[in-house]
Amino acid sequence: MTQARTLADFVAGSGGLVHLATTEATSGSAITFNSSLIDVTSYERYVFYGTFLPASDGTNLHFRFLDSSDAVISTSSAYREMHSSSATLTSRDYIAIFDNTGSAENGEFGSIFTSFCHLKHVGNADLQACITSTSFRANSANAGITTTSGGILRFGVVSGQPAGFTFFPATGDFARCKIQVFGVSSSA
Repeated sequence: MTQARTLADFVAGSGGLVHLATTEATSGSAITFNSSLIDVTSYERYVFYGTFLPASDGTNLHFRFLDSSDAVISTSSAYREMHSSSATLTSRDYIAIFDNTGSAENGEFGSIFTSFCHLKHVGNADLQACITSTSFRANSANAGITTTSGGILRFGVVSGQPAGFTFFPATGDFARCKIQVFGVSSSA
């Protein structure tokens, strides 16, 4: 079987990627996929494809999980994250997807990104809720940069099962943002 046929079967068959939602924003401070769209009993893994152009120059895009009541999990040190612009593992109340993106006001490109998320959160003996991302962005100097990042929701700090996701600029609002989310079938 060819690689193209295998990929086509994976995406189109009973297993594979299932489009759940596409959300666009031309202003505002967050794009959220809550428990009305996300179901950990149907999908443990998710894929996000997005574009991001901030209203303010040099802005970071951040990520947080939502709890079962759709409230943002922002407990101090709830997340551990690392990205390619820093070799330090950091405890925070968010996970940085990428940083220092150029703005619409400067006529800049913004960022494109792909994120892979594992949602099931069962403890230190198994895989905890986590996300890893790769992005290409234009920074505030209008230079193209690729960033890789990843982080986990720390089970020792938050033991409840997450039930959704939110992406938000660290400061200011979106000028434009579009994010598609796909569930990955458990049979895939």
